Amino acid sequence: MDIMRNVILPEGVISIGDYAFSYCQNLESLSLPSTLLSIGKEAFEGCAQLRAIALPEGLETLGDKAFKACSNLESINWPSTITGVGNYIFSECFSLRTLPEGITTLSEGMFLSCTSLEEVSIPEGITTLPSNTFTSCPAIRRIELPSSLTLIGDYAFYGPIALEQVICHAITPPTLGGESVFTDDSYTDAYSGVSAYAARLSVPCVSERPYREHSVWGRFAEGECLEETSLNNVENDTSGISFIDGVLLNPNRLMISVYNTLGQRVYNGNESNIHIGAHGVYCVTGASVNRKIAY
Repeated sequence: MDIMRNVILPEGVISIGDYAFSYCQNLESLSLPSTLLSIGKEAFEGCAQLRAIALPEGLETLGDKAFKACSNLESINWPSTITGVGNYIFSECFSLRTLPEGITTLSEGMFLSCTSLEEVSIPEGITTLPSNTFTSCPAIRRIELPSSLTLIGDYAFYGPIALEQVICHAITPPTLGGESVFTDDSYTDAYSGVSAYAARLSVPCVSERPYREHSVWGRFAEGECLEETSLNNVENDTSGISFIDGVLLNPNRLMISVYNTLGQRVYNGNESNIHIGAHGVYCVTGASVNRKIAY
């Protein structure tokens, strides 16, 4: 009979093995050491009474389904040191209402069947939203996607969904891994009885046309366009990026993307001297720069 309720792992422990506490259904509290580097696959799967988890800074890897079916889990942080992420880590965490604070990486099926998620705001810097990330999350009403996003995998938001608003800051419409990223018109929302595509889509004003003409993005209801004030030149910009004699200078060799006013990407890379071509206004985006520049 499972009677384990509180676990305190001592300093010096660097790894929690696969299945270590799997289905310890009475486990209520968990204290992890600062020395911890990895959590194995399904290590805490089915720990239904865990409500909060504090992952230590220094943690590097999370295995597949590490916290799957922790059905009462309400909050968890995300150390900046995590570099390896398994699949379906938080799937079936029915009480999770928000994404882990500080999350920097997503994986396949990561939040599948997280039925209490109401708002999804993907942090800036994330470029890929893998397949099935938010499949069967019926309570989601609002989705906000960053300017850095370039790819959304198939079935990422599929299933009955209460979606009302999608905000996408990407100048170029993110590539979709298939026609079923969102629920199609024949698979209606469990709450309101309407398709996900009835939601309003707001995109940068300079990119309205590419989104409207896209075979999938164009199916959403039209929302207000975004006057991306973050794309204006701002004080305290330390990127050093500038145009001189038709050459875009990138002295810090930042990884950047450059877009024209039609939302077309004309450059992606980290060269120090970039020959863009035609005169005009361009949007320069990257992990540490987001501005509009002209020559």
